[in-house]
Amino acid sequence: MRILLTLSFIFSLTFGFAHDSNPAELFEQANKLSAEGKLSEALSKYKSIEDMGLASSDLHFNMGTTYLFSNNISHAVLYLEKAHKADPSNTDLKHNFEIARSQIDSDIIEVPYFVLLRVWRGVSKLFSPLLIGHAFVSILMHSLKMNNVKLLCCVTWIMYHSVVSLKFVLQNFQ
Repeated sequence: MRILLTLSFIFSLTFGFAHDSNPAELFEQANKLSAEGKLSEALSKYKSIEDMGLASSDLHFNMGTTYLFSNNISHAVLYLEKAHKADPSNTDLKHNFEIARSQIDSDIIEVPYFVLLRVWRGVSKLFSPLLIGHAFVSILMHSLKMNNVKLLCCVTWIMYHSVVSLKFVLQNFQ
């Protein structure tokens, strides 16, 4: 977090941005305003940092906590969730998140994974990838009655794209 803010500071000095647009100074000012109880002013400073395209666990934690103190629970949960995703080991974050969730009237229901992804994960836990690939090749060979060269080219292409697609799905839908 500090490295990102330091690099942003160097970048702003290098290209001659205005004094107020320094993210490190804005962050410190927002923290002071939040400590003084000037929550709306602190939130505007935090938002201006976020509008610069900068994000970190600390920024989202502070925004979520400030929203929590200003009784904007929905935004508090949103930003505390973002902070938790970036740094799941933060104990202060967990505490504030529990406070925010306890103030919500209805339960937050987690959406289950897409059914095909759940099926694939279940099958992949039961069988090794080599066994699945062997079964796939056997079925393809018997159903298409191909010679070995065509089969090898076809299977190689299909397996490559299956692995790439599966890797994409697992990275983006966890």
